[in-house]
Amino acid sequence: MSKFKFITTTALLGLLATAPAFAGHRDQPSPFDVRQDRQEARIEQGIQSGALTRKEARVLQRDQERLERLEWRLRRDGSLSRKDRRILQAEYDELSQRIRILKHNDQYRSRDRGWHDAHDWYRRG
Repeated sequence: MSKFKFITTTALLGLLATAPAFAGHRDQPSPFDVRQDRQEARIEQGIQSGALTRKEARVLQRDQERLERLEWRLRRDGSLSRKDRRILQAEYDELSQRIRILKHNDQYRSRDRGWHDAHDWYRRG
């Protein structure tokens, strides 16, 4: 009986060890997940550096959440069609452009006094 348990346990461990190899592509994040993570990091970096005001960051985070919900709805049937991928790609492109524009506009967040126009220096005299 113990020999049978040993063989069964060894076979089971062997199967468990090779299971990830059979899973293959499932372990890899989708290109949209990678892009979403990258855009979230850009937003976070803008918050940390002060390049984004609190309001700008809230708007971008809300847009990011909206895209997550859209992707979830499009994936409900189990996969993304070519049309779905095009829609998501266009939405992510648009959000990426908004992140760039808001991070590089003339507003910045100061730690002590909220947000300012980058050209306020001439008014402070």
